[in-house]
Amino acid sequence: MKPKEVNQRQFVQSLARGFSVLEKVCRSETPLSLSELAKESDLSIGAIQRLTYTLEKLGLLDRDQRTKRFRAGSRMISLALTITTDLKLIKVAH
Repeated sequence: MKPKEVNQRQFVQSLARGFSVLEKVCRSETPLSLSELAKESDLSIGAIQRLTYTLEKLGLLDRDQRTKRFRAGSRMISLALTITTDLKLIKVAH
């Protein structure tokens, strides 16, 4: 998903694709497989494999070794908690 009015020279397509994969995993009620992510993202299995590998190594995705499905990783959860904590602080400040 591209935002409106994108400066093509500044826009990093691979970063947008990685974020799209993260978003799909985080919004899913159940862990997702490579093929499910590829189908939902309209990307090749190879592209999804590279993206999920990178996101997993960064701690943003966890892969169940038995089912090979992906869910949000501990680092993603930590980032989300940081954001919600900051939002609460802003609300208290107002």
